[in-house]
Amino acid sequence: MTGSEMQMKERRVLWGPLVPHVMPAALIVLSSALATLLRWCIDPLLLDLSPFSTYYFAVALAAIVGGFRVALVAALVCALTAHFFWVEPRLALTIASKGQLAQLGAFLLEAGLISGAVSLARFLHEDSHRPR
Repeated sequence: MTGSEMQMKERRVLWGPLVPHVMPAALIVLSSALATLLRWCIDPLLLDLSPFSTYYFAVALAAIVGGFRVALVAALVCALTAHFFWVEPRLALTIASKGQLAQLGAFLLEAGLISGAVSLARFLHEDSHRPR
């Protein structure tokens, strides 16, 4: 058994079967909450101009730590959160215009591209450090 296999076994014994499911969910909630807090801090400066600006970092963080699927779920959570809090009418999940729909679609597309690019870079990095 290699060292990394031993570490994985130790983690499973230590944390049990719940951790593989809780950690990605916690990462998604935490990254979205931090992005929302940051956006709330700069809201007086941005107003309605860039509702999704801080959420790109949350998606990238989710991709770095959790991988592609976690980042896609984080992108969806961030899109809903940003739309709810920062798109007029605020505190509602209504799409009032085609422009808002396009804005939401653009964010999801860009977040998906970020997820893919970061996950690919993560995979290539891990692959390059794997003993041959």
